[in-house]
Amino acid sequence: MFQSRKQIRVQIRTAYGVHWVILKPDEKGLIAVAPDLPGVISWGRNSEEAKKMIKEAIELCIECLAEENIKNRNVKKTSRELTRAEV
Repeated sequence: MFQSRKQIRVQIRTAYGVHWVILKPDEKGLIAVAPDLPGVISWGRNSEEAKKMIKEAIELCIECLAEENIKNRNVKKTSRELTRAEV
């Protein structure tokens, strides 16, 4: 289990690059937040599960942003560029 009650910052490698994630303990596990992608939050019983879940959430968010970008016919940015863009 997560020993410290403080939040920690870790890097998560995804299909779209490396992203910083903040892990915060709660009563039953860890909350994982991707601060560069507003609204991307997940949870896990332990750090391994929290990292796995936030990785999936980050990848889904980026894929949705890319799809939305294509639908709007603004195909100037790739999914990798969207992760660095102001979302």
